Amino acid sequence: MGTDKDVASAIEWYEKAAAQGHAGASYNLGYLYANGSGISKDEQKALYWYTQAAQLGHNKAQHNLGIMYEQGGGTEQDYAAAVRWYSAAAKQGYARSQYNLARLYTEGHGVEKDNQEAFKWFKQAAAAGYYKAQFNLGLFYLHGLGSEQDHSQALAFFKAAAGRGYPKAYYQLGKMYALGLGLEINEIESAKCFQLSADRGYVKAQYKLARLYMDGQGVRKNVVAACKWLEKSALQGHTQAQYDLGVCYARGRGVSTDLRKAYAWLTLAAQAGDRKIDKMLKKIAENMVTAEIVEAQKFAEKWRAEITVTADPR
Repeated sequence: MGTDKDVASAIEWYEKAAAQGHAGASYNLGYLYANGSGISKDEQKALYWYTQAAQLGHNKAQHNLGIMYEQGGGTEQDYAAAVRWYSAAAKQGYARSQYNLARLYTEGHGVEKDNQEAFKWFKQAAAAGYYKAQFNLGLFYLHGLGSEQDHSQALAFFKAAAGRGYPKAYYQLGKMYALGLGLEINEIESAKCFQLSADRGYVKAQYKLARLYMDGQGVRKNVVAACKWLEKSALQGHTQAQYDLGVCYARGRGVSTDLRKAYAWLTLAAQAGDRKIDKMLKKIAENMVTAEIVEAQKFAEKWRAEITVTADPR
């Protein structure tokens, strides 16, 4: 924003304007304190100034206040308050608040679960072009939640969200092409959609693409490419990918046989509690010397530290 002196001067003028009831000035103060822009981050001050702006009808302040109450930023977590502020902004047409409000109705946080109410708000946010709302509206049409099941509408909204580059939307399109929902089955188009989703880092798509390459479904069979995508999804914490990759290393399928890496990946997969994997580990260990097992355990620790479990962004 500029030098510390510039920020201090801006805060002084914002405070003077806020004291005269200027909602935008109060919002800007809240934003500065919430993000630590040129000043020390202070969530309690951010909450105070967002509240001042929100009470004057500032929709972005209402939205940000909803987020703070939902996440417990600068105050105790309060879903009911989050719903109240999201509702205020949603009624002013603020798409992200409409989406968050729909999500809370879906989850039953701060309100009773109500798919019809969630559908209503997802639909309004989707009409405003918010891609996450378009995606969720597609899911509602796909499963008949809050509305009649309609595969054609689901397809249309998934395509709209995919057009904004949303990886989960490409993944759902891949499933719809694979199953023939709202269109004819097309394995090649399905694989293309999974590829687009996987390229954008979506772990489920990465694993699905690996299986397609392994089986030659919709793509030319390529076990080397399959292992590449298995590793990408395994490093995002996908347990089945970790298991499959371990098996590939044990059998030399798509990769050179390496019992140390096989043992390491199966060790990570075993954390999910599958006793079948424990038996495999014992069998593999019978063909390894102690030094190799120690090295495999180091591999497992290294990869465990590198694993990024990607939570789906709200």
